[in-house]
Amino acid sequence: VRAQVRLRRLVGLEEADLDVVEPVRLVNVMTDCRHLIQPLAASRGITLEFGDFSNISLFADRVRIKQVVLNLLSNAVKYNRAGGHISVSTSPSQNGYQRVSITDTGEGISAQGLRQLFQPFVTTGAGPGMGLGLSISRTIVEAHGGKTRAGAAPGGGAVFRFTVPSVERRARKNAEQA
Repeated sequence: VRAQVRLRRLVGLEEADLDVVEPVRLVNVMTDCRHLIQPLAASRGITLEFGDFSNISLFADRVRIKQVVLNLLSNAVKYNRAGGHISVSTSPSQNGYQRVSITDTGEGISAQGLRQLFQPFVTTGAGPGMGLGLSISRTIVEAHGGKTRAGAAPGGGAVFRFTVPSVERRARKNAEQA
């Protein structure tokens, strides 16, 4: 818990510190992320599959949500097998949240790795990295009121999910407060 508090201070992120929380079209975030990650994926022969995000709007800090998606995508490329596959999808979650899922065909994550996954300075594999990306991503998602999860993907690999409030949730919450 103390490490998480220190990380929030390090990143400069508290709930009130999200820069601009506003309606964000998820398709725009995903298009930007796809363009940025495509060269890295292509260099390893990894195919990317993005779902249809055209009718989904989040109530979020666009830059911070993009940071989360890019971190999860870069990890999916880094820990995937050459010639692997990454799929990105979304679905409604509970209480007006949207769940974003990023699934890869890599080796997956051990049970021990899953227990430590979102802790600062913990890495699950060989390769470059300080073990901060997932912890920072979790901090960002939690600042939005969402949650992060990781697990085994059906057929092998890993799946990372996070939830973020939808615009509809925010409108409903505003109506209740009025």
